[in-house]
Parts: sequence; C-alpha cells; structure tokens
Amino acid sequence: MEAEHHAVWRKATGDVVCITPQTPQESAVTFIPDPSATYDLTTGLMNHNVRVALVNDSRMQEFFKLCERQTDIMNKGRLRAGAPPFVELTGEEQWELMDINSQKVELGSAVLSHEPQYGKVGRNKPCPCGSGKKFKRCHGA
Repeated sequence: MEAEHHAVWRKATGDVVCITPQTPQESAVTFIPDPSATYDLTTGLMNHNVRVALVNDSRMQEFFKLCERQTDIMNKGRLRAGAPPFVELTGEEQWELMDINSQKVELGSAVLSHEPQYGKVGRNKPCPCGSGKKFKRCHGA
C-alpha cells in the first residue's frame, strides 16, 4: 500500500482539490491530511511516499528502498532542470532508473507468485490487496 504526498487546496465549499502536478493524471485520490508534510511548488521536489507491506515478505523492504532511490534520482533531475515539472537526467541516471524498474518488476512478481492468498482468489472477486478492484483487473492481470 502506498500513500503519495499531494498538495491540496480547500475550496470555500469545503471540497479538497489536488494541485500537485501529476503525469499521468489520477482518476481518483483519497486525501488523508498530514499537516507536517509540505510541498514546494517552486522546486517541484517529491517527498518520499509512505509505504506499508500488505504481505509478510522481507523482499518488500528491498522494493521500498528501490522506490526511494527512484524518487531521489528524479529529484536530482528536477533540481538540474530548474523548472517543475521538467526533469533532466544524465545517461547514467537513466540507466539506473531502467535497472530499478526491472528490479521492482522482478521483486513484485516474485512476491506475488509466492503469496498464497493470490492463488485462491476467483478472478471476479475483490483483490485481497484492498484496491477495491476485481482480482482480474488488479493483481490477476
């Protein structure tokens, strides 16, 4: 489970609107207020997301470290570009990001293939990860 930091603006009506630049645009966001979290719209630097493993597998911690390294590389590229939401990466950083993505796919697949609860779920049943999606559209894909 991953909680991503978003900057929000509260309308006079009380509705909350996300003002964080997003690519691709999110279709739905659930807001959990965190007054201690800040977002600098000038630099566009990303905060590290909050991640919690829903399965008891030590490989998830390795997956989370890769996610944090990915954020650090992107932030270096944002600082180098000087104007959000642009990112300027070196060739070495681009290769490292590709390697990180490959490792994340490998780890994620390994964890899911060894998690027995995913093998017992019917395709049209809710996914046990808690996304609210049918298993076939979520982890069964």
